[in-house]
Amino acid sequence: MKKTIAFVVSLAAAFSMFTACEKHNSDSSTDNTLKTDTTNQTLQPDPLDVTTTSEVTLKGLDKEQTTASTDENKLKPSKFDDNSNNQGGQVDPLGGGTVKPNKDGGINIENVETQDDRVLMTAAQSLFNSACRTEWEFKFGCPYEMDESTYIENDFGWQYKLITDPSIHSMQDVINDYCKVFSSAYPVDLSTEYIEKDGAVYALAPKRGADIFYSISKITGVLSRNGNEVVLQVTNFYTGNDSDKTVAYSENDEFSMVLGEDGVWRAGKFKLPY
Repeated sequence: MKKTIAFVVSLAAAFSMFTACEKHNSDSSTDNTLKTDTTNQTLQPDPLDVTTTSEVTLKGLDKEQTTASTDENKLKPSKFDDNSNNQGGQVDPLGGGTVKPNKDGGINIENVETQDDRVLMTAAQSLFNSACRTEWEFKFGCPYEMDESTYIENDFGWQYKLITDPSIHSMQDVINDYCKVFSSAYPVDLSTEYIEKDGAVYALAPKRGADIFYSISKITGVLSRNGNEVVLQVTNFYTGNDSDKTVAYSENDEFSMVLGEDGVWRAGKFKLPY
């Protein structure tokens, strides 16, 4: 009898120790998980939310439009997301292939008068990006090969380098290339950036710095359709300015697409955002 009682007491003590050990391990595991989650938690700023700020790095402006240094997965849903159909799919923003960027940077759009605003906004976004690249290349660089050791100077002593591209012999040649993206319906003035002399063209290529606070530009609406021109709203986002580097803000501007005689839509109203 005594042996039986002793065995029961020993068994109870062992069970009590096992339970305490399990509880300790469980609590420790929970604590570690909470600490790990808290340590790894980060806040991702949204470049399309003007109440937040984000750090911007400008790079590759001569090839691609600059974007904010944020995780693409953190951006707001696309304006073209549409789950109204039965399959919950996405509306084709290019209107079933009716919008086609051409090799020169312009846009071809079929049946513009019947196209949904979303289709025009997508086409305009592509054209706006092309206009930004073209403006930057022609006015703050040079899209042609140059001989920088051969130059002329203007009245202010600015040095213009010789363009060696065999297709460029006059200012009109440069303007023609520029107007592959920009409509000639609007004034084109490249006289500050290029000089023609003795059957050759020289480029200033000033290579100025860009706005370090610039983040991204989005076409945000169609303002009007008037015959051969579609006017849209473009919203430019910035992470701050020289006066206040910590407060993000946005500015609205107008951008337009103008139909040329060759059926190509080109940039009309335009302002480089950076």
